[in-house]
Amino acid sequence: MKVNSVQLKNIRSYTQEQIEFPNGTLLLSGDIGHGKSSLLMAIEFALFGLRGSQLSGGDLLREGTNRGNVKLKFTINGEQYTVKRELTRDDSSVRQENGYIKKDTKQVLSPTELKAEVFKILGYPMEMVSKRKSLIYRYTVYTPQEEMKKIIEADEETRLNTLRKITGINRYKKIRENASEVRKQLKKPLDQLKGISRDLNPKQEKLELAKKELEEHENKKQQLTEKQQKQKQELEKHKQKKKEIEEEIEKLHELDKKKTEIENDIKNNKERIQEHKQEKQKYTEKLNEIQELEKPVDTDTESIEKKLDMLEKIKEKCLKREPGIDEELDNKIEQKKSLKKEIEELKNKKHSYNAQIKTKQKNLVELQETKNKCPVCGNKLSEKHREKEIQQKQTEISQLKNKVSQIKTDVKNKKQKTNELEQEIKDKIDGIIKRANQHITQFKEDSRKLQEYKEKKRQASETQQKIEQKKQKIKQLQRETQNKKTRLKKIKEQLTQLQQTKETIKQVEQKIQETRKKHNKTQKKLTETETNIKNREKEIKELQKEIQEKKQADQLKRKINSYRQWLENIDSLSATIERKYMTQIQLKFNEIFNTWFRMLIEDSDLNVHVDQGFAPTIERGKTETEYQRLSGGERTSVALAYRLALNRVINQLVEDIKTKNMIILDEPTDGFSTNQLDKIRDIIEELNMQQIILVSHEPKMESYVDNIIKIEKKNGASTATTI
Repeated sequence: MKVNSVQLKNIRSYTQEQIEFPNGTLLLSGDIGHGKSSLLMAIEFALFGLRGSQLSGGDLLREGTNRGNVKLKFTINGEQYTVKRELTRDDSSVRQENGYIKKDTKQVLSPTELKAEVFKILGYPMEMVSKRKSLIYRYTVYTPQEEMKKIIEADEETRLNTLRKITGINRYKKIRENASEVRKQLKKPLDQLKGISRDLNPKQEKLELAKKELEEHENKKQQLTEKQQKQKQELEKHKQKKKEIEEEIEKLHELDKKKTEIENDIKNNKERIQEHKQEKQKYTEKLNEIQELEKPVDTDTESIEKKLDMLEKIKEKCLKREPGIDEELDNKIEQKKSLKKEIEELKNKKHSYNAQIKTKQKNLVELQETKNKCPVCGNKLSEKHREKEIQQKQTEISQLKNKVSQIKTDVKNKKQKTNELEQEIKDKIDGIIKRANQHITQFKEDSRKLQEYKEKKRQASETQQKIEQKKQKIKQLQRETQNKKTRLKKIKEQLTQLQQTKETIKQVEQKIQETRKKHNKTQKKLTETETNIKNREKEIKELQKEIQEKKQADQLKRKINSYRQWLENIDSLSATIERKYMTQIQLKFNEIFNTWFRMLIEDSDLNVHVDQGFAPTIERGKTETEYQRLSGGERTSVALAYRLALNRVINQLVEDIKTKNMIILDEPTDGFSTNQLDKIRDIIEELNMQQIILVSHEPKMESYVDNIIKIEKKNGASTATTI
């Protein structure tokens, strides 16, 4: 596998970045916290998705953003793949959306389906798809430095279980666990089978005795059944007789109920006849009252309505002051209009005179201000002529003012006359409207009386009809009452035989009771016999089953014992195979582990190997020392050698994986001296892989690789530059 490029959008410190991975060895360089590890996390996310708390969406999606994605391009066996995963933030969490993987065509898949497809492409065991941690990738391609130290310092059981899962050796342990569980489960049925085969002869004798007793009980049952059948027939005969008598009594009871109903109906009819007579009397009295009412003088409703309409129109014309209502009123309205017209003409004259006064006053002022020139024509003007003109203008102005004053007096007089006419018109109109309202009131009263008279006439007609209806109803009720009396007489005659029928049914009920007692006694004996038969049949069935089980028990017991022996052999064999396999892995691991360690630390008295639990054992000289007591460079060397040994061993054991030619070393030189740093070049050459990615902030590492990608961080955003 070779990573070609990765595109990040809103992933941790990256906003929008596309990074191309060239061929050969590559260094991801940059200060701590600038985004080197974020880039590796993005690659792992693109391949395998989120991993719960180990790699959550909240860890990856950039703060303050709602959507992000990673698109990874990689090559396996010459074929290029593109995989893309999406992240979305909602109110409470960050979740994965559907992504896609593309080779020749694009497949849109759910996060889980996408992970399974990547596993197929990488050749990873499919049984590990459901695991949150991608163990093979983490133990061969990319292991964060701190996680490798955790593996080294972990307890033996955890470390061994992890190695078993990666290499597939855990199947042997599972075989032993399953075999042990099956043996435990077989022990209980085996103990049970030992007791089943006992007491076979006594059980067979008991079976023969039970069969004999069963035959006796069945004969007795036959006799009781025949006797019970005869009693049942007799009982049914008496019941049928009782049923017939009860039906007859029921009919008589129905007649008795009918008798009561008819008596009630006769009583109700009499009451209703009396009520109808009283209502008929009331209607007759009411009819007499209506017929005595006085007839109105004017009985023509349409004539009254026309008069009312005419009076309303007169009122409307008066209010609008339309002509043709009253001659005197019309004259006064015309006089008022004439006066208003004269007043308007006088006002127009007054305006004209005032305009002339203003013009002459202006000319007068100009004459008074001008010494020797006419203000109108511009000619020379003598003093005498000017004085004459001034005096003439003053005279004209005085005359015009007198005219204006006279007009004001005339206007005032005419307005007073107009107001007097207006009051006379108003008084005249009020008088006409008052008289019209008086007539309207009288006509409305006449109309009301006429309507009242018509309503009474209508009521008289209805009352006459009701009187006739009451007469007919009374006659009908009287006929019904007579018919019911005749029916009642016949019913009373039929009810005389009710008592005799009741005595007969008592005798029949006594016979039923006696027969039922005999039947119940026989039934009790029959039930006891049937119970005995069931008990014997059950006993026989149980004995037959038990005898059959006893015969089969010994054969089954021998089979189970052979199975248990076979399982014990499987347990021993699987343990031996696992032990030998783990020993081979341990030997191979120690060889590789020691080779890598010696490459990193040449001139040292330290020796390293792994024990049966694959825990690193470190000796300084001949004294064993703890991992934590080593210097920083020594601890890093042990961890790196362990990491590289683990990579090579797993790649050799798991044949189908497609990530053998790729490795990512995360800060492999923490605590290294200058001389130790030079060993990284030898490590790279020895690995001889298609793609080696180093992550380091050591400047010296740049000289050991073919390509450098510089990771920098500005204003909270990471960028990558190929150097």
